Amino acid sequence: MDITAFLDNLTGFFRAGDREGAAAFMEKGLAQAEAEGDQNSCITILNELAGFYRATGRYEQGIECAKRAIATIRSIGGNGTAAHGTTLLNVATVYRAAGDMPKALELFMASFAILSVCLPENDSRIAGLLNNMSAVYEYSGRHAEALEALEKAAAILAKNPGLEVDAAIVQANMGQSLFRLGRYEEGEAALERAIALFQPAGNNGKPSPYYAAALAGLAESCLRKGDPSGAVKHYENALAQMEAAFGRNRDYAVLCKNCALAYDKAGNAHKAQELRARAEGVA
Repeated sequence: MDITAFLDNLTGFFRAGDREGAAAFMEKGLAQAEAEGDQNSCITILNELAGFYRATGRYEQGIECAKRAIATIRSIGGNGTAAHGTTLLNVATVYRAAGDMPKALELFMASFAILSVCLPENDSRIAGLLNNMSAVYEYSGRHAEALEALEKAAAILAKNPGLEVDAAIVQANMGQSLFRLGRYEEGEAALERAIALFQPAGNNGKPSPYYAAALAGLAESCLRKGDPSGAVKHYENALAQMEAAFGRNRDYAVLCKNCALAYDKAGNAHKAQELRARAEGVA
């Protein structure tokens, strides 16, 4: 299988917003790779599928794909390789999205143990891993550890030009960590840096759930400062980004509820009710 051509074609589906077409294309490609005995392509496609199912809320399918990828790596003697570490990272992100934080942290740490040896010190993939680990720390209330991981990730990305979107994601998450530590001015500054990096030119015009998170963070800051109208503006922009990226998923519903609170404070009860009904309508 020509995996490069496969991935190029897959990108076309995502650019067209055809998520279900992308899923069918990946499943067909996986069947072809298995029929050809192309284990390396199987691993690549299974990782892509795991990420897709995670993003669309189909966590059990995502975990199953990630487990199959790990089993395939082991079957070809790939334990301890960068591919092994990367796949562990991918399965950890699925567990994180599914809410199993202890399992996610266990797998992130196993991934770090491999990748920190296999990859160069300032490899951007280490930054991605640290960013993911920070999310688990945040969920567990370990905000200082989350911020420490993000600061390390930011330092790595600063040495890797051309990764503005990755840097923006880290800055957006850093803003949230700083908020939770009560460092509001620093947190807002981090979110402003994220927004600047996420502007359409820097984000290649692609919708992004991370851009949505940064906008939602600024909305939270507006509410804290008594500016519900500003909060509504940022939340509405965040909703548009989230829906364009992944449709009306669970994260979209959470944003709807937060936006409804902002509309309440802005004195628009009708719009608040509409947002809550939209959140309830998300499966």
